[in-house]
Amino acid sequence: MFTRLEEFAEERPWLVALAFFLIGSLLGGCVTLVFPTSKGGVITTTIFVKERNFLCEKRALFSTQIVVEQGGVYVAPLSIPCLGIVRIRLSSPTYGDVPREVEFVMSGNGTRLVLLPSYEESGLVIYRVISPPGFGAVVVRNPYEHAIRLAVNIEFEPINIDKE
Repeated sequence: MFTRLEEFAEERPWLVALAFFLIGSLLGGCVTLVFPTSKGGVITTTIFVKERNFLCEKRALFSTQIVVEQGGVYVAPLSIPCLGIVRIRLSSPTYGDVPREVEFVMSGNGTRLVLLPSYEESGLVIYRVISPPGFGAVVVRNPYEHAIRLAVNIEFEPINIDKE
């Protein structure tokens, strides 16, 4: 008999993956679990199920305030539930410098886009990109000679394609 979940995951990783797939199928979204093993490794299982649409709605994906040091990089991870528009809003609370470009990276197919602003004014820059479902990240690089403080808001809006 297994006394710990980690032991069970070490002995039967395929059964654990099947259980996570069933959970993901019921939830219709993304399930990511990490199990540390007694041998120093980890078992990571991520299930993404596209058939369910109740997660495919307009919502915020990421919202925080960050400080990026001179020459530094900040990475905001994303989980995109379906085909849609990702809106990235960078603003400076002090109307200071805001980077003029960000990188949008998708895993799986390795897509890497350098986005230019679709809207900008003093201390505010907005980027938009159409994204497929999957996992990705927004990469913010500091091109300035000083640290920058930014509010980062990333929103998602699905593109509804009627099937007839």
